[in-house]
Amino acid sequence: YLQLENYEPYKLVYIPANLSTRLYSIILKDSLQLIKTQHSVTKIDVVTHSMGGLLIRSYMNNLGVNPITGNPVSYGNEIDKVVFLAPPNHGSYIANRVINDETPFCAALADMLPDDPDAEAYEELSVGSLYQWELNKIPISSPSNYLVISGVEDIACLPDDVTENADINHAFDGFVSLSSASLLEQN
Repeated sequence: YLQLENYEPYKLVYIPANLSTRLYSIILKDSLQLIKTQHSVTKIDVVTHSMGGLLIRSYMNNLGVNPITGNPVSYGNEIDKVVFLAPPNHGSYIANRVINDETPFCAALADMLPDDPDAEAYEELSVGSLYQWELNKIPISSPSNYLVISGVEDIACLPDDVTENADINHAFDGFVSLSSASLLEQN
């Protein structure tokens, strides 16, 4: 669809996906600079999924760190619009469960979750983490155009988080609750 509308989609893959989103900011910045140069544009529209939303917000809020030098990664103001798909903007109870070794085995999760419960990503993704607090205390100032989309169908083997976060019935996509995906407090 994007190509039919004259957009050229790019996919940024960061592996391993269990490191801090702060460390991936340099990869994002370099990728955006490359796209800007290749297409002679100054602004780029971005679509993110899950933790990719935290990566974009971390980068835009100047929370990124170059993993080699330790220097901050400064936002280059190259993002125009962002569509966030199921971003854990306020954390995910799944991360808390993994850290506390409480995640039930489930075939749907077997290939999705990294094996290391001590991974930085789980700490950042956990509800109530220092990273979540730092990320959410900074208002989204740019881009002015963003949209958050989140699902409401449970993954069958996981308990519905409505009992944990008082969301309406079926307000959870199996990983991210609607309240966690929301950025209403940013308006």
